Amino acid sequence: MNGQISIHRLEQRELLIYLPPSYDLMATRIYPVVYMHDRGDLFDPAIHNTLPEIEALFAEGTLPEMIFVGIASHARMDAYTPWTAPRLSDQRTVSDFGGQGDKYLSFIVEQCKPYIDKTFRADARAEATGLLGKSLGGLISMYGEGKQTVQREMVTRTQQVYAHLQAVGRGSEQLTLIMDEGASHEAGAFARRFPSALTWLYRE
Repeated sequence: MNGQISIHRLEQRELLIYLPPSYDLMATRIYPVVYMHDRGDLFDPAIHNTLPEIEALFAEGTLPEMIFVGIASHARMDAYTPWTAPRLSDQRTVSDFGGQGDKYLSFIVEQCKPYIDKTFRADARAEATGLLGKSLGGLISMYGEGKQTVQREMVTRTQQVYAHLQAVGRGSEQLTLIMDEGASHEAGAFARRFPSALTWLYRE
């Protein structure tokens, strides 16, 4: 890893922040920012080995250098769900969905983003700002863009939204849908898709 990882605290939440390799070398450059749920576990080098691949994409110019902000969650079953719902398992360790997504998104918009924009050389424009997550983190990311869905109908509803956006004129430059048949719902599968997702979202 050639970039820098640091830990910050904001309103009793831990932020895991990644600064790209050129950050200290180019004092006037500003960078896109991707806000990520689950404390940034998709880029955290202690958990996954995605940063070397991403930094290689930076070096070859396939992906612009960017800042990652991983936001820790105190209770993801609450923070990452836009509405209350009963748990989907009878296991005692699984809790109901608390539906505090609006509160969590307000924290990102009203506190976290202003802090990052002030502290780092962040490109504050909406088009340079991303929100990315996996599993429930994907749900709250979609909700943050205004697309409400029902969790158990996520695949069908996502296909419907994709078809609708195509029908109203959104082409391949603005829209893509990848159905990863046979992929498991586990951390390694999410991490494998992370670099290619960033490449598509932030291609020049």
